Amino acid sequence: MDMEVHRPTPRMSSVLHHLLLAARALFILAARVLRFIVFAVLSTLEPVVRIALSLVAIVGFLTCFLYRFVVHAPHFPFALTFTLSVAVSVLLVLYSFAMRALSP
Repeated sequence: MDMEVHRPTPRMSSVLHHLLLAARALFILAARVLRFIVFAVLSTLEPVVRIALSLVAIVGFLTCFLYRFVVHAPHFPFALTFTLSVAVSVLLVLYSFAMRALSP
């Protein structure tokens, strides 16, 4: 039994190729528009986020060292406070990287 292989005609292949190119162009356009919108929101919130995260990190580090070395509070959660302050600092760096990556 010979099985017949169905191959697309050149015209069908050309139409499909053009449809794929159009879909790819629309996807790239939508991605750029979405990137611009996200960048606009991040850049609008940047001053507030930068100040808030910086203050939380600095106050966390200062509280951590104050209670550890000056007050000598025995039940103060030093490791937790220090870890949260480092995490907030890393979050600030990640915010800056996101701004740099999304900038036009």
